[in-house]
Amino acid sequence: MAIASKLSVGDRLETSPDAMASLLLIPGIFVEVGASAEIVIGELRVQKQGDAMVDAIKSRLATLQLNRGVIRASLSDIGSGRCELNVQTDLGTAVVQRGALASVRLMNETVRVVCVDGEAEWSSGRGGLVDKIPEGYFRDYHRHDGGGNEEARLRPVSEDAEAQADVAATLEAAAAFDDFVLRARNAPAPKSSHPIKRQAAPPP
Repeated sequence: MAIASKLSVGDRLETSPDAMASLLLIPGIFVEVGASAEIVIGELRVQKQGDAMVDAIKSRLATLQLNRGVIRASLSDIGSGRCELNVQTDLGTAVVQRGALASVRLMNETVRVVCVDGEAEWSSGRGGLVDKIPEGYFRDYHRHDGGGNEEARLRPVSEDAEAQADVAATLEAAAAFDDFVLRARNAPAPKSSHPIKRQAAPPP
C-alpha cells in the first residue's frame, strides 16, 4: 500500500510477511496492521454535533474484520463523545474504547486480546456475557469453546512472553503515531505552487 493511500468501507488490506501498514481509520482511531495479516474495512463513521465549533465530534466508530494476523490499536482520549473500535473475528468481537491501547491477534484456533492501557472488551460470536480485559491483562479465546468466556481465563501479561512482546509492539506503534501527529502539526504550511505575481504600476 502506498503512503497516503485512502481506504474505504469494504476495502480489503493484506500485508506481506515482511511489511506492516499504519492506518488512521478516522480521526482518533489509529491501527497498525502486522505482517502477514488480512483485514476488511467494515465501518467508518463520524457523527458531529450539528454546527458546533468546539467539541464538534459526537462519536467516532470504526469496525474491522480481522481474518488473520494481528492489529494494534491506539484510540485518542482527546475531545468528548464516543470513540470505539470493533475488531470482528469468526470467534467473536473485541471492542476497544477511547483512550485505550490494545492488540488483537487471530491465530489458527485462537484469538488473543491484550489490553495495554485503558480497557478492552470481548463478546463471543454466539452471544452471552461480555468479558472485560483491564490494563496489563490478556485473554485467549479458543475455537473449540466457540469463542465463549468459560475457559478464557484472565491472565496478567507478565505470565506470557508473547503477550509481553505484543505489549511492547503496541506501545512502539502508538509512540510512532504520536510522533507523526506531532510532526504534522508543527510542519510549516506548504508554499503555493502558483505564487501571486505583482503587476507593475502603470507609468504616470
